[in-house]
Amino acid sequence: MNYTEKILHQSNYWYNDGLRKAQIRDMSGAITSLKKSLQYNRANLAARNLLGLVYYGRGDVIEALVEWILSKNFQPKDNIASYFISKVQETPGELEEINQAVKRYNQSLEYARQGGEDLAIIQLKKAVAAHSTYVKAYFILRPSSMPVRDRYSGKYTDWMQQMKRQSVTCMNLPK
Repeated sequence: MNYTEKILHQSNYWYNDGLRKAQIRDMSGAITSLKKSLQYNRANLAARNLLGLVYYGRGDVIEALVEWILSKNFQPKDNIASYFISKVQETPGELEEINQAVKRYNQSLEYARQGGEDLAIIQLKKAVAAHSTYVKAYFILRPSSMPVRDRYSGKYTDWMQQMKRQSVTCMNLPK
């Protein structure tokens, strides 16, 4: 077996692992495995399209579109990514709602950094109301009394300190 075949087998192994995890709704694990698959073979369209579906299932529509557009660039014809892109584009109102949810999420992170816990919670609730599958907003929106393990120090802190450390990871749609 030559080097190229080994790389393709490794890519397919990670794709199959990501597929198994996606089937049991382990979205974070699926994303990790599918990204590893794409590290071995960036033209693995099955892995790229599935990664887009996993992102879409988590509410990260923009990341999903990025993966599907990349997939379509690798193979413009007979690619299921074209169908996914067209389904998202059919409802432009939904894209605007998602954009507003992302803006509210980003605003809540900014309020948290400035110490405005109440304003941050209000913005997170609005983001979740506008985009009900937005997992990132759900993860941050938790009772303020719930202790959270700090990933840097390993100590338990309140969720506001965790939120202040989080970076703004969402993209806004261009107008």
